[in-house]
Amino acid sequence: MYKLKSLAISFKKNKIKSKVSLYIQIALILAGMILFIVKPDVYIKSFSNGLLLFCKSVLPSLFPFIFFTKLLTSKGVASRIGKILGKPFKKLYKTNEASGYVFTMSILSGYPIGASITSDLFSANVIDKEDALAISSFCSTSGPLFILGTINGFFDNYKFALLLLITNYLSALINGLVYRKKSVSKGQITITNNETTLSNIIQTSINSILVVGGFIALFNMFADMLLNVGIVGFFGSLINKVFVNLPTDIGTSFLVGIIEMTRGCLMLSAYEVNSINAALCSFILSFGGIGIAMQSITFLQKCNISAFDYFLRKFSQASIALVLSIPLCFLFGV
Repeated sequence: MYKLKSLAISFKKNKIKSKVSLYIQIALILAGMILFIVKPDVYIKSFSNGLLLFCKSVLPSLFPFIFFTKLLTSKGVASRIGKILGKPFKKLYKTNEASGYVFTMSILSGYPIGASITSDLFSANVIDKEDALAISSFCSTSGPLFILGTINGFFDNYKFALLLLITNYLSALINGLVYRKKSVSKGQITITNNETTLSNIIQTSINSILVVGGFIALFNMFADMLLNVGIVGFFGSLINKVFVNLPTDIGTSFLVGIIEMTRGCLMLSAYEVNSINAALCSFILSFGGIGIAMQSITFLQKCNISAFDYFLRKFSQASIALVLSIPLCFLFGV
């Protein structure tokens, strides 16, 4: 009888939490719609600026890399690398050997490929929820061409971009150790890759890059909404007050990066390349921004992974990246 009462209370609490969450989401959506209706010209321009940022800085560097990655995958290259990494990853993180494949694709393709493949493996009953949780802690990274191409283009400093690339990947690998499983997964995976036509690869590459562009444009607009109502500026000024040595408004740039990664990095590129900028950019790139998080969470929800679980892992990864950037700055002479 006591157990039944406890279950009933727990069910009621969960129902109340779900309702509160739903009401908050509806309120935020309505607030966004009202802001857009009140100043449509401002936010149409903001959305257009997001698309322009995507077309000028992200599309030229990212699309060819997505295309070549998919082409290599169709030839079975990534799966072979994944099989090689599978055994050491199984020993290191106690995950299914499929984690080697997921990590390979994540570092080659960037966000949100790791989450997408994790979801596919879970749906195919190759991995369970515990595996998916562990894999998501180290298979969520930015792509090399985005950092060495787009971010390098922003800062015009290849050495700085290389530093950010290293912190991005090292933080992911260390983060995986923080959430390491207690027991080793059983079973292996055989990853097969079907040969696909060139036109199919181009089509899927276009679909992937359009999703990226849509999220960049939308969250660029959301960032402007939060800037215009003073929320981002308020918390940005608090950061500058706490850390008095920071340049003016760099806190606001950092918070914009938490919302939309690409724009935040672009704003930070207006400041001097130094250890402070390296730490902030390392955090943003490893966190990925809320825009990318929403893409990843959509995939990982199929694995019964909550938004809280995802954000917890991304926050710790970003914090590790920030800490790693400090000694690397001395090493790279930044």
